[in-house]
Amino acid sequence: MKKYPMQLRLLLLAALVWLIYSNSLDNDFHFDDFHVITDNPAVRGISDIPSFFLDSTTFSLLPGNRDYRPVFLTSMALSWQAGGGATLPFHLTSVLIHTGNVIVLFLILRLFFFTEKSLANKFPDKTKEWAALVGAGIFALHPLASEPVNYISSQSILLAAFFYLMSFYLFLTVYWRASSDSNFALWARRIGSYAAYFLAFLSKPIVITLGANLLLWELLFGKDLRTQKQPGTTLTHLWQRLRKHLPFWGLTLLALAIRQVLLAKPYGAPARAIWPHYLTQTKALVFYYLKHAFYPSGLNVDPEFTVSSSLFESNVTIAFLVLLAIAVVVYRLRQHRALVFWTLWFPVCLLVTTYLGILPQLVNEHRVYISMAGISALAGLFFAWLWHVFPVRFSDVSVGPHSGKILTMVFFLSIFIFLGLNTRARNKVWANDFTLWEDAAQNGGTWRAHMNYGLALENAGRSDEAFGQFKQAVEMFPGAYSHINLGLAYVRRNDMEKGIVHLRQAVSLWPDLPEAHLYLGYGLEQAGQIEEAEKELLEALRLRTNYLKGYRLLAEFYERQDKSEKARTAYQTVLKLDPAQSWAQERLTRLTTKKGRAPGSQPDLAYPQIAAGDYSTAIEILTQAYPDNPDHPELLFNLAFSQQMLENRTKAIGFYEALLKVAPNHVKGNFNLAFAYLAGTINHDLSRSAVLFKKVLNLSPGYSEALFRLASVYWKLGNETEARRIDALYLEKGVHEELKNRSRSRLARK
Repeated sequence: MKKYPMQLRLLLLAALVWLIYSNSLDNDFHFDDFHVITDNPAVRGISDIPSFFLDSTTFSLLPGNRDYRPVFLTSMALSWQAGGGATLPFHLTSVLIHTGNVIVLFLILRLFFFTEKSLANKFPDKTKEWAALVGAGIFALHPLASEPVNYISSQSILLAAFFYLMSFYLFLTVYWRASSDSNFALWARRIGSYAAYFLAFLSKPIVITLGANLLLWELLFGKDLRTQKQPGTTLTHLWQRLRKHLPFWGLTLLALAIRQVLLAKPYGAPARAIWPHYLTQTKALVFYYLKHAFYPSGLNVDPEFTVSSSLFESNVTIAFLVLLAIAVVVYRLRQHRALVFWTLWFPVCLLVTTYLGILPQLVNEHRVYISMAGISALAGLFFAWLWHVFPVRFSDVSVGPHSGKILTMVFFLSIFIFLGLNTRARNKVWANDFTLWEDAAQNGGTWRAHMNYGLALENAGRSDEAFGQFKQAVEMFPGAYSHINLGLAYVRRNDMEKGIVHLRQAVSLWPDLPEAHLYLGYGLEQAGQIEEAEKELLEALRLRTNYLKGYRLLAEFYERQDKSEKARTAYQTVLKLDPAQSWAQERLTRLTTKKGRAPGSQPDLAYPQIAAGDYSTAIEILTQAYPDNPDHPELLFNLAFSQQMLENRTKAIGFYEALLKVAPNHVKGNFNLAFAYLAGTINHDLSRSAVLFKKVLNLSPGYSEALFRLASVYWKLGNETEARRIDALYLEKGVHEELKNRSRSRLARK
C-alpha cells in the first residue's frame, strides 16, 4: 500500500460515497423539513445566522419541536442561500459531510492500527492500511447512513458526527501517537479537539457521549502513555491521566447551561414511564440497532416497534441474554483492547437516545449513525485477522494463504456490493413523500406511516385509497392527528356529520394543538357553521402566533365571507412573518383592486362557478359584468382562465393580453398566457411564450414550473442546447416530481 499515496486512498473513499449517493441529489424535502426549513423564515438567507446562537425559536415554527442546534441551522441557511430553496445544495452538503466523516474515520482506524501495540506488532503495514480502508468503506456504504444523508433535517446528525470524530481524532494525535511536533502544534490540536467537540454539541447534543468514549480509551490505552513512566505517586499519575479530560467536561457543562438558558422548558412530560422505557430500549438495542447494523434489510423510516412492560417478554429476555453474552465475550477477550474498545463504542454512542432520553419515537435509523463507526472498525479488525488466519484446515480440506486471501477479498467485496445496492435502493425510497410513505406503510410502518401515505395518495388524486389509509391510521392509533386527517377525508366526501365528529375528537384529545382547531374550523365552515368556525380558526392562531398556514386559511375564510378588511389583515400578517410568501402579496393585491365594490358584484359571483368547474356559466356572468368593468384585473383573469379551460385558446389569449395591459406584473396571468402561447405552432407564438415565462421567473423566482415550461418552449423551437440547460436547472430547483421525470426523459434523448 505504500506505493499508493495517502491522497489516492482518500480519493477512493470519497469516490465511493459519491457513487453510492449520486441518485439521492434530486430527492425532496420530508416530514420535519417543512417546519424546520421550507416554512421557516429564519433560514431564508445568511442574515439571521447570528440569531441562531442566541434564540432557540429560530429552529422551528412549531414551539413543541424547538431545539438549540445553531451549527445545523447555519448549514441550512447557507444551503438556502446557495439554491434559493432548491434541495440540491442541501443534498450536496449532506453527501459532502458524510464523505468527511468517512475520511476522518479512516484516519482514526489507521491511527489505531499503527499505534495500538497488539495491532501494530501483529500485522504488516500493508494489511493495516487495507483494514483501515475496509472499515471506512463499510461506514461509507452502510444503508443505516441513508436516512441521515437523505433526510435533510437529519443533517444535524452528520454535522455532529463530523465534529465528534474530528475531536476524537485530534485528541488521539496529541495524547497517543509519538510525535516530534512543537508545543505550538500540540496545543493547536488540543484546542482544535475542544473546539470540534463544542461545535458537535451545537449541532446536536447526543455527542455528550464523547466524554464516555474518551474515558473508555483512557482506561484501555492511557496507561501506555509516556507520562505514566515518570516517577510520582498514584494520585499524581491519576491526575496526569484525567486532566486531559477536564476541558471536555467543562465544555459539556457550558453547553448544557446554554441550552438550559435558551430552552427553559425544552421538553414536555416523558413519553413513557422509566421501567417500560428501559425494557423497550434494551430490546431495541439488540433487535433493531444491532440487528440492522449486521443485516440492514427491511429498513423503515417509521417502523412499528411496541413498548414492553415486562422483563419476561420473550424479546426482552433474549435481548438481555444477548447483551450478557456479548459482555462475557468482551471480558474473555479483554487482552484485545482495540476489539473491546470498538465493541463498547456501539452502545456508548446510543446511551442518550436509548436510555438517557425518553423520546416519543421508539427507534430511528439516524440515531445509530455515530455508533456505526464501532461496527465499521470491528469489520476492519475482522478483515485484518481473516487476511492472516490462513492456512487453516477444515476436516480433510486445507485452505492455503493464497486461496484464503482470495476468499477474504470475495467475502468483503460481496458485503460491499450488498451494502451499496441496499443504500442505492433506500435513496430511491427517499425520492419523494409518496415513495417514502408507501414503503413505510407497506412494510410494517406505524399509524403515522399510514396517515402520511394517505396524504401522499390524496395529493396524487387517489382519494379512495387515501381514505382507507386514514381509517387504518385511526384503527392503529386513535390520536389527534389521525382523527384530523380522517375527519378532513369525510369532509371532502361531503359527509359533514362524521367529519365534524372526528375533528372534534382531535380537539378533545389535544386541546392545545393548533392544527386540531384550525381544521375543525375549516370543517365547520364547510358544514355552514360559520360563527363557530371563525372561533376555532382564531383559537389556532392564539395557540401559535406565527402560524403561516393558519393565517392563510383564516384569510381565505374571510374572503369567502366577504370580510375583505379582515382578509387583508391576515395576508399582511403572513407577509410580515415571511416576506417571501409571494402568493400572499398576490392575494393582497387582488383584494385591494376589489375594494370599493359591493359584495356580490358580478366578478365575485363567478368564483363559485369557477371553483366548481362550471366555466360556461362563469363566462356568462363575467361577460355581463365586463362592459362596466373593462379594466378590472380579476374579471379579465377569470374570463381568460375560463376560456382557457374550455380550450378557447384565441379568446383566452385576448383576455390575458388585456389583463397584462392593466396589470403587467400579474404573475399567474403572465404564466397562463405563456402557457397558451406554448400551444402554438409558429415561432412568433413560441418566442412570445419564452419571453413571458422569463418574465414570470423575474417576478417570482420560486415559480419553478415556469422553468420546466420554458425548457419546453426551447425544445419546440429546436434550441436543444438551451433546452437541456434549463431542464438541468429545473432538476435542481423544481418541486414537481412528475415534471422532473419528464425533464429527465428529455435529457436522456440522444
